[in-house]
Amino acid sequence: MDGIMFLKSASKTDPNAVAAARGIPSASRIGRDMNVVGDLRGAGEVRIDGEVGGDVFGRSVTVGEGGVVKGSVYAEDVHIAGAVEGRIEAVTVSVAKSAKIVGSITHNELEIETGAHIEGRRPWRPLSYLEENRKW
Repeated sequence: MDGIMFLKSASKTDPNAVAAARGIPSASRIGRDMNVVGDLRGAGEVRIDGEVGGDVFGRSVTVGEGGVVKGSVYAEDVHIAGAVEGRIEAVTVSVAKSAKIVGSITHNELEIETGAHIEGRRPWRPLSYLEENRKW
């Protein structure tokens, strides 16, 4: 009963506390004013609004409109609205019209909005392949 009371009170003030109490990794964010040099690994959700010069790994990775990744992105779910110069490998990939991608997109499901700029191959792979070769 005490655990339930903690979750109720935590949810009003800190959503990450609720996630942590349930064993769910909290979100990690690279803000617009941040520049990361090297690989970035997150156990849960990773949002990039700044710049990353290295590979990005996470359960879910979002590159916001102002975000830039100069490296590969490996995740279960990937959402790109900014720029990626490198390989993307994920089960599900969504690409916004504001996105600019230079590199291949290996996926099981792919959604591309009209206007997105993509230079590279987009090979489809079965779920079994992505699970066997997962890097996230």
